[in-house]
This record gives sequence, structure tokens and C-alpha cells, in this order.
Amino acid sequence: MLKLIIVNSFVFIFLIIILEFISRKRDNSLLVDVNKQQEKIKNYQNKLNIRRNIYGDSLIPLIVPSVFYHDSLIPLGSISHFYTQFPNENGSYPVYKNDRYGFNNNDQNYDNAIDAVLIGDSFVHGCCVNQNENISSNLTSMGLNSINLGAADNSILSELATYVEYADKLNPKTIIWFYYEGNDFDGIPIEYTSKVLSKYYLDSQFNQNLINKQKQIDDFISKNHKKKNNSIVLRLKNLSLYKRFKYHYIRLTSLNDQKSKKVFFDIIKRVSQDCKLKNRKFIFVYLPSWDRYYEKDIFNNRILKKDVLNFLKINRIKYYDFSRKLIENNSEPKDYFSIPRGHYNTIGYKELSKEIFRIIEN
Repeated sequence: MLKLIIVNSFVFIFLIIILEFISRKRDNSLLVDVNKQQEKIKNYQNKLNIRRNIYGDSLIPLIVPSVFYHDSLIPLGSISHFYTQFPNENGSYPVYKNDRYGFNNNDQNYDNAIDAVLIGDSFVHGCCVNQNENISSNLTSMGLNSINLGAADNSILSELATYVEYADKLNPKTIIWFYYEGNDFDGIPIEYTSKVLSKYYLDSQFNQNLINKQKQIDDFISKNHKKKNNSIVLRLKNLSLYKRFKYHYIRLTSLNDQKSKKVFFDIIKRVSQDCKLKNRKFIFVYLPSWDRYYEKDIFNNRILKKDVLNFLKINRIKYYDFSRKLIENNSEPKDYFSIPRGHYNTIGYKELSKEIFRIIEN
């Protein structure tokens, strides 16, 4: 009996290895080089370890809300006043100091009247440029005091949570809501599996009172992020096979595209109407992806841009489509990106900031 169990175990492990190999080959065919990804992670960690000789334990890796989706507390920022290291997309690993709520801002921006709050994913977060080169810093340097509440991996539910917990309470003159067509829509069914995040959508009165819990948040992240990053479970989750299984499992058991669209449009409408009631501007910014221009065969179009823009027009929601700028005057879109399928570079963020400033001022 024991011999049979051992043999079956070896067979099972062998099958997993074979399936993982096949899954990685499939990833590579879709321009996802798994080996390069692992090399990037290794280089990132090596640079982090070297820099800790300068910053000590106050330097931490990029911590995002998605790590905590299934915890009882979901932080939307990081550890306050610590330093965070971004990945390398532009030849260096930028380091920025977190503000009082763990976001990527100069903390002094909170001491003055706030003109604009930015909500979105990693593009708003500022990946992967220096703090003074991201969108909110550019706007502030133009005379529009701005707060960046973006976080990598965010989708519509975590962004709604960010509005409820921070943006609304900061009482800015303008809310700028960013939508990245590359993966923001894909994140909706994933976020909806979170009991905490889904409550923000299902119950308009729900909140975690995060703005008044920063000490608790700091302690919670400090205690949990290393455990999550170093666990055997995390290593298993990094397997291509696991990610593929998880993707299909969520697609089968969570929201379908139609329901995801309803959640998306409901939230945009709810926040825009709330801003209107509070005499606050609401501007929706549409961010194009690299795939739109250079990988059209695998471009994600589960929610069409025309559907999003039509919704905004019907509901009279002010918006800006950055994709028009990227092809203006026969310019080459790749000049605005740091790397293929990556984030915008300093030029991209600067041009986007100029356009947003122009729209707000007009």
C-alpha cells in the first residue's frame, strides 16, 4: 500500500512538471517569457537587498492591495513613511517615500487645499518612474495640487474602495478616474471574489474606516507581507499552471463579461453622480495599452472602447481618451512606453499630464 502511494505521488509530480512545461510554452507563445520574468524577480530582489544597506528595514518591495483581497482587512496603500522600490522598466529601480497613508506622494501635498485626486492602477501609481515624474507630481508642478491614490493591480472595486476610504474624505475639487484597457476589466471578477471589496459595491454605506487606521494598517502589512511573499503557497501561485487554472476557475465561477460590465458601469455612474451632488468635478481618463498598436492578435477587447465611451457620452460624463494623443501628427505610440507591454515612460506620463491639466483648466 505504501509503495503504491509513493509510486502514485511520483507520477502525480511528474504530470504536474509536464503540464507546467506545456503551460510555460503556451505563455511564451503569447509573449510571456516565464524565464525572463523569473530573472526580473531575482534581479529586483537582489537590488532590494543591496539598497537595504542604505535604507535599512524601511525599504520594502512594492506592496499592492491584491495581496490582501481575502484577508479581513484590505489596505489600499502601503506602510506609511517607508520607502518602496519599483521594478525596472527604464534602466533603474526607482525608490519613492510613501506618504502618511502609504501612497506615492510628497506628504506635504496634504497640507494644502487639494485640487485633484487621482484614482487608478499601476499607471496612476507611477510605475516605473521617479516620484517627481508621475502624473500627480506633474500636475502639482503645473500648479494643480494633486494626490495620487493609485495602486498596482487595482481594478474597479478596489478603486471604488479607494474613493470611499480616502478620495471622498479628502474633499478635492476634482476626481480623475483612470481606466487602463490592458487589464482593468479582467480584474473585476477577481476582485468580486473578495468578500470585503464586493461589499463596497453591494452596500453603499460600507467602509473600513482606513483613513483613521494607519497604525493598524502599518502593523498588519509589516506582519503579513513577508509571510505571504516567502511562503510555499506563494511559490506555487507563481507557477504558470496555477495562474492558468485560477484564470479559468474565476471565469467559470465568478462574474461573466456581462455582469462585469454592469459592475463597471454602475460604479462609474455612482461615483460621478456622487461628485455631482458634492459640486465636485469628475473626469474619466481612458489609457490605451501597447497591445492596441503592436499586438492586435492578442489584444484584449472583452469590453470595447466604443462601449465605454458611449456610456460616458450617454451619461454626460466628461472624459479624455489618451489613445488619440499617441497617434497625433503621425507620432509612434511606442515612444510613450517604457518597454513593450509595459507602462508609460517619463515622456508618456508628461504628455498625459499636460492633456489632463488642459482639460481641467478649460
